[in-house]
Amino acid sequence: MIIRPEGNGFIPNNQTTKVLIEALGRLYDAPYVTWSDFPVELVWQLFNQFKTKCAWEDRHNSVILKTFEFKCRKRLSDSFYSARKKSKKPSWVLPHIWEDLLRQWTTEKFEKKIKQRKKARASEKGGSMHCMGARSMGTARRLLENNMGGR
Repeated sequence: MIIRPEGNGFIPNNQTTKVLIEALGRLYDAPYVTWSDFPVELVWQLFNQFKTKCAWEDRHNSVILKTFEFKCRKRLSDSFYSARKKSKKPSWVLPHIWEDLLRQWTTEKFEKKIKQRKKARASEKGGSMHCMGARSMGTARRLLENNMGGR
């Protein structure tokens, strides 16, 4: 599949996300709670798996890698948030790893991080508020351009 970067995502977005999730599920082999916990070697393995299904122009190499890491970080975070809320193991997490994750998520240190992040998200100071719905900024921009006659 030929892809190109756009904003914090790829075009085509949905198909590329599926490839990313597939690679993540195939190589997720330890209870990494966040993307930052992943060893560099594993990140490169994931990226190499991604490259077996996706191709792009060489001029996009650095942006593709940066976007790939952003998408992995976001997908992992979203998947685990949903899993914690529903108390349901994602299909790509092995049972013994799931047990380790559950233990880590119930520590005082992790609970403190969650409260701190929740407070930061609720704050209306600085930053920006997301109000585009369930679509990437690139998709939203294209829709606006199309609705405004291609400006």
